[in-house]
Amino acid sequence: MKNLLFQFCFIVCAVIMPFQAAADECYVRGDADGDGVITIKDVTLIVDYLLAGQWPTQEFVVNDVPFTMVTVQGGTFMMGSPNPENAHQVTLSTFSIGQTEVTRGLWKAVMGYMPWSVPDTLLEKPIGHIYYSECLTFIEKLNEITGLTFRLPTEAEWEYAARGGQNSRGYLYAGSDDVDEVAWNPTNCSSEQPVGLKKPNELGLYDMSGNVWEMTKDWYGNYGTEPEVNPTGPDTPSTPNARRCRGGGYWSSDSTASSCTVFTRGMWYADRRFFDLGFRLVLVME
Repeated sequence: MKNLLFQFCFIVCAVIMPFQAAADECYVRGDADGDGVITIKDVTLIVDYLLAGQWPTQEFVVNDVPFTMVTVQGGTFMMGSPNPENAHQVTLSTFSIGQTEVTRGLWKAVMGYMPWSVPDTLLEKPIGHIYYSECLTFIEKLNEITGLTFRLPTEAEWEYAARGGQNSRGYLYAGSDDVDEVAWNPTNCSSEQPVGLKKPNELGLYDMSGNVWEMTKDWYGNYGTEPEVNPTGPDTPSTPNARRCRGGGYWSSDSTASSCTVFTRGMWYADRRFFDLGFRLVLVME
């Protein structure tokens, strides 16, 4: 019961209250039923979320383009492949991660332009073909608009969320052992697809496996062997200007879906653009 009360207080204080004074360009519906007013009904719905083992979402709208963040309750897990020699224990604090990859529509709403010409009918697809520096500029502008602090996920946060956090069922891919249920991959498509069309994982997150690869904050490097708490990766890359990416995508050099597992680690160079590389947001929880 104490744990439930703690979770309830956390949700009320950390999710509902801070979002009452959002800027005109961006609003957040902190009320659980989405009617624009916080009442006892919202409190009841939040309790129902907790009792069901689920966590509420936070909806943001920037220049009429919505996006949703999902709270991931912290915990401890074994990060890495099923091979014990390539896994180590990681403990993470609670964080909030994007329900989907950042879309072209959200990019345009924040930046005011597209890196290339895109028809309005394709704005639900994930943004790609951007430099790392452009990604950081997007996040900086989003933070200015919202008054909040968004960033890229760490590699550990990404993997924990992809695995389903405390709701994990141990799937090979994010939400299933059948890759085609959850992932757009080289075996079922040849280009990026609109976000959210496949089955979500245990946390309600879409496209953690497949569609486009996703940037993380971490430099490229090997795992350590000792248990870690909120790791942020190596201080410097083992390969110049190289960073970790996760999730796999619609393109693979071997034309298989093997890169879409929850533990596969990819690499990209921060000074280059890749059509099949996008990103997902994390919201820093004060």
